[in-house]
Amino acid sequence: MAKTEPVEDWAEDYDIFDADFVKDPYPVWQELRGQCPVAHTERWGGSAMPTTFETVTGAAKDIEHLSSIEIAVAPVPIRYDEEGNRNRSIIASDDPEHGPERRLLLPFFAPDAIEKYREPTRELCRQLLRSFIEDGRVDAAGQYARQIPPRIIAKILGVDPDRSDEFTEWVQGVLELGLTDAVVREKYRVIIEDFFIAEIARRREEPDEHLISSCRPSSTASRCETTSSEPTWPSCSSPASTPRGARSDRPSGTWHLTPMTSPGLPRTPGSSRLRSRSSSGPTRR
Repeated sequence: MAKTEPVEDWAEDYDIFDADFVKDPYPVWQELRGQCPVAHTERWGGSAMPTTFETVTGAAKDIEHLSSIEIAVAPVPIRYDEEGNRNRSIIASDDPEHGPERRLLLPFFAPDAIEKYREPTRELCRQLLRSFIEDGRVDAAGQYARQIPPRIIAKILGVDPDRSDEFTEWVQGVLELGLTDAVVREKYRVIIEDFFIAEIARRREEPDEHLISSCRPSSTASRCETTSSEPTWPSCSSPASTPRGARSDRPSGTWHLTPMTSPGLPRTPGSSRLRSRSSSGPTRR
């Protein structure tokens, strides 16, 4: 964890890498919700933190002024390929690119498509419970909750789920430790990139029914070779987990806030001081 200067004013100088905040952020969030709907900081290049349901959902829908291109709190260098195209994920993109790419994946998360993972997910949960139930105690995060997403994602992708600890380490290297350590971030970025390049090459030679094989460019357009149906989306439950839906009353852009902060937000809801987005993402102060 990066060493940072102590925070004296969380409304105007918050730091999500503060050791005490990382350990227990809830008292800070509760205090800010009551007095500061949008907190700000100049640390890590400058960013803003919506703290209420209204400010989070309002920002999530404001794709006209807020961008998804730069989604990390700490600045991360933009990378380009040999042809000058920005290397990015679907999450870190805006329309017009984001819409078609999102539709490419939607069929895999429609009700019929995800139903086949229901029982395997339940069985995985049972196996994990059996592994520690007789001990009488458990690290619920490390031994249980943390084990489920990477194993199910691995199943969807068609890769070895027994490598879940390895996959978790990679993600932590990029999105946790790597946010404040460029050497660590680059190390794990290369590992992840090499892994998927190898998997894509293998599926070209040995295609299967999993996501990596099915989502690949055709000669005419990029499409998923599955039947499409309307996706199902969870409801908004907290400022840290507001997903974007595909209904007509919602914008097509992805949710462009990190779990705690997002650059470029106004100081108060409805403020005219919104930053216009550009090709390089939200303007940092």
